[in-house]
Amino acid sequence: MTRLAEPDLVACPTCKSYFYRKRLKSFSGHYEVCYSDGGTRSGYRQIVPELGRCVCCRFIIENIEELEAFVLPEVRLSAWEKVKNYLRPWLLKSSKHSLNESLIGCAYLPNPTFQEYAELFTISTDHDKKRVRAVQACRAFHQQFCVEYEERPVSFGTKPYAEPTKAQQKQYDAMTDFILNYVSDPIVDEYILFCADLLRIRGDFAGALEKYESIEGDRFADIVVQGKQWCAHRNKLLMRLLRR
Repeated sequence: MTRLAEPDLVACPTCKSYFYRKRLKSFSGHYEVCYSDGGTRSGYRQIVPELGRCVCCRFIIENIEELEAFVLPEVRLSAWEKVKNYLRPWLLKSSKHSLNESLIGCAYLPNPTFQEYAELFTISTDHDKKRVRAVQACRAFHQQFCVEYEERPVSFGTKPYAEPTKAQQKQYDAMTDFILNYVSDPIVDEYILFCADLLRIRGDFAGALEKYESIEGDRFADIVVQGKQWCAHRNKLLMRLLRR
């Protein structure tokens, strides 16, 4: 069973607004969904994200787990004060100036979306880091726009066929081109599988099939079989993996 421990209180490094950082007490992958591009839903990083956008200054905070946690002095609270503190995150905005828990209303940062990853890809100058952000952005894009409607999280809206904006599609195309042109060194099977799925979702079934056939060994044999079947059926959707 996945359970959260008491959260840490941390601050945005830019505007010093306070927010809570999630901490896991235990984690279970029982409800984790694995997709054909290597992405997951209800996985570890969806519960404890590595980055997020500050709701006050809009700065994208990376490596949230490395932020220094603030320790507040323990105080004895009456039952009514405990109730007020419990309700405060929904009633008050974050304060930038006080560490007194009775004066701040903290909340968790929203989970990162395609837009956060795309912005980090754009500003990154290191090729390895750009590749990582591009992969993360593409996986977020696929789950929002390329997955079957029944698989889409409710937060993405109720339209049965949501379409990306022209700007989002342009960003996605630029990142997929970067991923395919600047491969990791040394290249690993997981990256080849991601590129194969990327080509399949883009509609290049011949290129995807060539990538799938280049995978040797039995470790990913079940994924390769599924990938070849999707190519044969000219399926461009993000698919849920069926692992042995």
